[in-house]
Amino acid sequence: MSDYRLKSIALKVATRSAMDNELNEAVQFLATKATSSRSGIRVTRNGPGDFTVSLDPSVPFGTTLEDDSW
Repeated sequence: MSDYRLKSIALKVATRSAMDNELNEAVQFLATKATSSRSGIRVTRNGPGDFTVSLDPSVPFGTTLEDDSW
């Protein structure tokens, strides 16, 4: 995850503890990128155990928004 152009991270998790850990790690990683783009972070649940964490310019900087798409 060291590519400075990375704008989203797809996650597939099997357990609740894995979900919490991996989502937190993804949000923390993208938070370091959000400063330069002045974007917020959107966490989208695509289905059971399937998430996308992304920089989103429509989300205010400094905000993490949770969303369901299913």
